[in-house]
Amino acid sequence: MKKISLTCVILFVTGCAYQPKEYDLSVGMPAGLNQSEVQKQSISADQAINTRWWQVFNSDQLNQLMQQLAHSNINLEVVRLRLEKSKALLAQQTAENWLNMNTSARASQGYNFDNNTGSNSSGLGFSAGYEVDLWGERDAANASAELNVIASEQQLASTLLQLQGELASQYFNHLSLLQKLEIGRQNLEASESLFRLIQAQFEAGSVSGIEVSQQRNSLLSARTQLMKVKRDLKISERALALLLGDANMKLDLATEDINQLSLPVIAEAQSAQQLIKRPDIQIAQTQLKIQDATLFQTETRKWPSLNISSGLNLADLLELGSGWTGSLAASLGMPLFDAGKIDSQIKAAETDVDIALANYRDTVIAAIKETLDTLTDLQYQDQLFMVRAEELENNQQLYELAKIRFDSGDTDFLNLLNAQRSWFSAKLTYATAKLDVIQANVNVFKALAGAPVLKG
Repeated sequence: MKKISLTCVILFVTGCAYQPKEYDLSVGMPAGLNQSEVQKQSISADQAINTRWWQVFNSDQLNQLMQQLAHSNINLEVVRLRLEKSKALLAQQTAENWLNMNTSARASQGYNFDNNTGSNSSGLGFSAGYEVDLWGERDAANASAELNVIASEQQLASTLLQLQGELASQYFNHLSLLQKLEIGRQNLEASESLFRLIQAQFEAGSVSGIEVSQQRNSLLSARTQLMKVKRDLKISERALALLLGDANMKLDLATEDINQLSLPVIAEAQSAQQLIKRPDIQIAQTQLKIQDATLFQTETRKWPSLNISSGLNLADLLELGSGWTGSLAASLGMPLFDAGKIDSQIKAAETDVDIALANYRDTVIAAIKETLDTLTDLQYQDQLFMVRAEELENNQQLYELAKIRFDSGDTDFLNLLNAQRSWFSAKLTYATAKLDVIQANVNVFKALAGAPVLKG
């Protein structure tokens, strides 16, 4: 009979354990995102993103910088510490599953002045208490603490992805500035050479002072452009140092050619399942689960609670063999009237669930937009880069023809000057277009958790 009663109690308690609610997380996916693989289950942080997506660019220097980022970035360290804190809070919460046991000892000495007598007393006590989780409230609290650890892990993955994207962008910008520095030097050298030529022709009486002044303006413009690029390079290096937690603001960077980077070929159609793996979406889903557990805990406040306590006491520490007393007590309580306080708390918790659900859908929709925007921009930048390449080739041919005609006296200096300016402007525009293409690829990788679908 006792076994049957114990079994009934166990089944009763287990049957009232916390069971998370299922929410409709479906969001319609637009064209361009394959919906056939969309799943609703949670994805662990280590499965959600490709933490080595940047290796597709085949940059040895970037590989080294990414390793340094993982160990030295201060923001990343702060997020790691928050993860450790959430684990400590989980351990604190799961400790509630066990008995609370305490002990105490006392000793006192007294003196009666009326009869000049003294007295001594001592005692030892042990106590234990336990709150029976009748309705699964503690089970829900444990689940909430575990979910907070998961959310912290997902936040770490999100921060890492964002910082990796920022570091890649800053490094590629640095390489682009190095390319523009070389273009600026070539521009300055050509401007100085042409200025010397015009100066000689002016002294020979072949051209007027107007042509000399025009070329001097072009030369000054080239020097100004070079100064600006040198300034931007220093700022770029400091931006990289900040990401790497280097207070010296000095980096020993190997020289790489931006044109030697490998560019992935990203497919136009992407997987909706990969989109759902984004850390921000996973965090929003986890927050919904946390609010659901909080709602369950709030609802249990209306139901009875059962506490069991016991004690063991010794009347005199000097008499361990006698004077022991024990106690065992149980108390059952529940709120009778609170003027609607608990109902209001439940209503607030239900609202928090609705807010979390709305935030989840908003996060997914925003992620869809960002993904499609990055894919559209990548397509545009690819096409624009090809146009810029044609412009560069065309302007170089125009400059060479204009120089030949000027040397032969078939055209005036203004045409040669315009052709020179157009050519060097086309070089800078081409360099910018190259950087924009690389940045567009980086943005797609960030939008799709580091693992977009590639062609081939």
